[in-house]
Amino acid sequence: MMHAIFTRLRHFRESTRGSMSAELAIVLPLLMGWIGTSLVLFDGYYQRVVAQKAAYTLSDLLSREMDGPIGPDYIDGMGNVFAFLTEAEAGQSEIRVSVVYCIEHCAADDPERRLGIDWSYSTDSARPALTESDLNDDYLDVIPIAAQSDRQIVVESFLDFEPILDVGLKDDIVVEVMVVTRPRFTGQLLWNWGA
Repeated sequence: MMHAIFTRLRHFRESTRGSMSAELAIVLPLLMGWIGTSLVLFDGYYQRVVAQKAAYTLSDLLSREMDGPIGPDYIDGMGNVFAFLTEAEAGQSEIRVSVVYCIEHCAADDPERRLGIDWSYSTDSARPALTESDLNDDYLDVIPIAAQSDRQIVVESFLDFEPILDVGLKDDIVVEVMVVTRPRFTGQLLWNWGA
């Protein structure tokens, strides 16, 4: 029985007769699936690069700020700039800006390193401003080593990605980018709720 099956399969493999339409019917769905998946993956990586460049732009703008304290209106405006740069629709992008510093044990390999936060503001209520406990629980590995009391500006951006085709990816993909920069011309980026 098995010998007969293998003989038929071998004959089918070695046969040169057949129809191109049968081959097309077998290969076309695979080819279309591969092309669709490639388009979605390319678009996803493109959105990540765009979000990353936009976050670096915001971080650079904030690091050059010298005109005094900034406030919620300034960061909300930065959120609008991020949405413009990423071509995001309303409600698809958010940013969170924080100014952090090292409180103690600031050496590179010190496991007891502790970070402090001067201020934090988010343009989205679903992702509230960072707290010192959040910072020390989740961000110690990603905040670069700095001298004690040296301020760093942390810009986090969140961009909702919707795949252009349904290729099996989940629907709620968020592209998250974090950029850390030191203030360039001042020692600290000051905050004022009324500014």
